[in-house]
Amino acid sequence: MVSLSIFFALMGFYMLYSTSKRAKLILQYSFQKWIAKNPKKGNTIGLSLLLFSLLINILSVGFGSGIFSSLVNIMTMGSLVVLISPLRFFNISALLIIAIVCFGVEFLIS
Repeated sequence: MVSLSIFFALMGFYMLYSTSKRAKLILQYSFQKWIAKNPKKGNTIGLSLLLFSLLINILSVGFGSGIFSSLVNIMTMGSLVVLISPLRFFNISALLIIAIVCFGVEFLIS
């Protein structure tokens, strides 16, 4: 559950970052181009992903610690997106490989 929450926080913050007018974006993927054309829908989807991440955290670890861990997730994912996105590290295959490895490690441990 924690990996899913982190993944939703990453995708939500990345969608919100892609709608930013202040960031110099290089639109290389089709979903980035769609988000740039439809910023209101992109903001809505990004915020709903962040809220869904918050809900997963609250359901998995409790109310207070869920809110705290969600804030930590959002701060960490926000820092990663702002630092790594200009390097164009985010591509579909890299995100899928990272997500599969994280899900696998989480299910093997629990």
